[in-house]
Amino acid sequence: MEPEIDYQSIPTGYAHCFNEKCACADQCLRRLAALHIPADQNTVVAVNPGRTMAGGTSCPFFRPKKLLRLAVGMLHLYDNLNYRDALAVRREISRNLGRGIYYRIRNSERPLTPAEHSYVKRVFKKYGITSEPLFGGYKETYDW
Repeated sequence: MEPEIDYQSIPTGYAHCFNEKCACADQCLRRLAALHIPADQNTVVAVNPGRTMAGGTSCPFFRPKKLLRLAVGMLHLYDNLNYRDALAVRREISRNLGRGIYYRIRNSERPLTPAEHSYVKRVFKKYGITSEPLFGGYKETYDW
C-alpha cells in the first residue's frame, strides 16, 4: 500500500511532470507530484514536456516511486543502556546532530534521515552496545 501524499513533504523547487503520455508516468514521482498539487498552490516548477519521452521507454527526468522507511522519535533510545553509556551516547549524538535537530528528532517532530539512522547505529557500536537502537516508530515516505 502506498502512503498518502503530503504535498508539503515535496521539496521546494521539485520539478513536476505534466506529460501523461510518458511511458514512465505511472511509476514516476515527478508525475505523482503533479497529480497532487493543492488548489491553493499558485506556482510549481515543471519539467519541459518536450524533453520527456512520450513514446520511448526511458526519461531523463524519471524518479522512481521508491519508499524510504524512516525512524521517528528517540524518547526510549537509551532505555536499555546503563547510565554511563546512555550519557556518552546522548552527548555524542546531540553534539553531532546539533541540539535543535536532536530535540526535534527526539520528540518526533521530524524523522531521522537514512544517514542519521546509520550514524546512531555506528555510535551504539562505537560504545560496544550490541542491542539495536530503540526508536519511537517508523514511517514510510517517498524518496523525493
